[in-house]
Amino acid sequence: MFCGKWKKSGLESCHHQQQLSAHHGGIAKSSGHRAFKKLGLTDDEDIKIMLKGTSFWKVKTYQPQKQRLFRLLEDGMSIWFETRFKKAHSKHIFSILHVESVREGYQSEGLRKFGGSFAEEQCFTIVFRGKQKNLDLAARTGTEAQQWVRGLTKLMVRCEAMSQREKLEHWIYGILHEADKNKDNKMSFKEIKNMLRIVNIDMNDIYAYQLFKECDKSNNDRLEESEIEEFCTRLMKRPELEDIFHQYSGEDCVLSTEELQEFLHDQGEEANLQQAQHIIQTYELNEKARQHNLMMLDGFT
Repeated sequence: MFCGKWKKSGLESCHHQQQLSAHHGGIAKSSGHRAFKKLGLTDDEDIKIMLKGTSFWKVKTYQPQKQRLFRLLEDGMSIWFETRFKKAHSKHIFSILHVESVREGYQSEGLRKFGGSFAEEQCFTIVFRGKQKNLDLAARTGTEAQQWVRGLTKLMVRCEAMSQREKLEHWIYGILHEADKNKDNKMSFKEIKNMLRIVNIDMNDIYAYQLFKECDKSNNDRLEESEIEEFCTRLMKRPELEDIFHQYSGEDCVLSTEELQEFLHDQGEEANLQQAQHIIQTYELNEKARQHNLMMLDGFT
């Protein structure tokens, strides 16, 4: 995973390697459950309410629109909500990682202007990072609003403390959920192409289909669990990165702190042993290797 974060002037092509390696965990549902369990909030009462779902009014005009269901998904980090385009079965999802803050009451311009038909205790605003528009919401009761304000705040605190690996598991869930159009936890070739488009991978259709068929062991034109994993594993094979790794790691096929420092120096990086050790602790996936300050091939690529 290290190369996916390394400076562009050195191994810019490693960026796609990191993106595809995120799929190595399997289907979206299992990855989502693992990530949620690590948050340590499975028994929290507010989180349980969010998982069941709550209906809110989106406050955008003087006349509130029909209530829409908001629900926390199984990964514990994504919020699904209905939109008004019922005929198109349109749905939206946003990530807790994209939430900057949650404001109670009339603390947004929209709620101060349009929220007068609701008690202040029923209202709250989800503020997003970047240019995404805020969500002004009104609950049926102040209790429901407070449950979501508390729940969102707890999730945001947990997300801030997440490791890169845990955030990658969330990324797996999001990408596969988006690519799996009919939500059957299986991937048709069309959905595989959609996945490649989402992660910005430009691949020849003939080669992609050949790889798809080789991984379709069940011969049903759908990739399931282990088949998706195999497809992504084979897709992310990068011989040039493996050659670089073996050049510096030698016969034992692991990079020591000194060997990683040598690699960085050869790429024009000013890195001391402490910085190389920090890189290993951040990107190495194998716990025993991390304990001995060693980096294996999966961590490097």
